[in-house]
Amino acid sequence: MIAFPILFLSILVGCGETFDESQAYLPEESPKTDLVDHPTVVLTIPMHDDAVEPTAILRVIFSAPMDMVAAAAALHVGCSGAEVRGNLAWDTTTEVLAFAPFALLPTGECQLEIAATAKSRDGVSLAEPYGQCFVVVDPAVDCKPEGC
Repeated sequence: MIAFPILFLSILVGCGETFDESQAYLPEESPKTDLVDHPTVVLTIPMHDDAVEPTAILRVIFSAPMDMVAAAAALHVGCSGAEVRGNLAWDTTTEVLAFAPFALLPTGECQLEIAATAKSRDGVSLAEPYGQCFVVVDPAVDCKPEGC
């Protein structure tokens, strides 16, 4: 198991800005379809519609300790229609998954998706898939995403 500390306040979000918890994108709570407490994605870095630099490391914070294999297999990152491959690492709680692309992210629109097959260590899957988008910008050229 590969683990490394996550320091939220020192993460560069993009364009020279630091992460500000007050601006965190918090997805709506998943609907309860039964009596099982499904894990959810509580925060992503970058947040929805953020502009990031090509060197960005993506992070997904879950509401519960996760099955590392199932959650990692459920993670998909794509930019401009092409799959982005990279290294995965978990923090010691297995609630924070970090994705470091093998190469610089290409400029343009990107998607981060977690399939509903991601499950907690207790074997409970997400109630629904999660998805969001962000924009990779060249900091020397532009720092304003058009949204996606």
